Amino acid sequence: MLNFSIVISTQQSSHNEWMAFACWYSIHYNLPNNKVAVAFPRSFKHHQFTWLNKCHVPYIAYPSDATLEQAVDTLILNYIISTPLIIIKDNQMVIREIKDSIEGITLAENLKSFALCSSENSASIVDYTECSKFSIEDWKKTEQKHPFYKTSQLVDIKRTVNEQRVFKLWKQMGTTFDFLNR
Repeated sequence: MLNFSIVISTQQSSHNEWMAFACWYSIHYNLPNNKVAVAFPRSFKHHQFTWLNKCHVPYIAYPSDATLEQAVDTLILNYIISTPLIIIKDNQMVIREIKDSIEGITLAENLKSFALCSSENSASIVDYTECSKFSIEDWKKTEQKHPFYKTSQLVDIKRTVNEQRVFKLWKQMGTTFDFLNR
């Protein structure tokens, strides 16, 4: 297993909270020995990511006039994470061990092992924006909570292995997410 750090890039909102949790859970499940931190711009919405503290995940809420790159530099300078480093968005999940060679700071979508969830290619990191019957934009418009308990409604008969792995992880993480956020 390769040793690298991971930063989850997210926003402060109820939807981004479950998305960031899904991303973190997938990393914790598939890469349990890698250092992980979360970075998001500070918001006046005061939406708390309570699971971060309960799971002992370091994070930085950076000022709105700062950039993600500056936040990552701060995490590195404070020895919270180190390079090599992957920056992963909250709408992406790690569904297999990553075997790519990582150098410096790399965006997840630039890795050879990255794919869209619907891809037939076996991937380590997938973007689940469109995953079987699930569409993140449609979900945000119609639902208030996470989709973790509704996987059976979101799975299509013709699904890829990547989609199956995402839904399997979602099904596993629902109870944990609810427990951590009560």
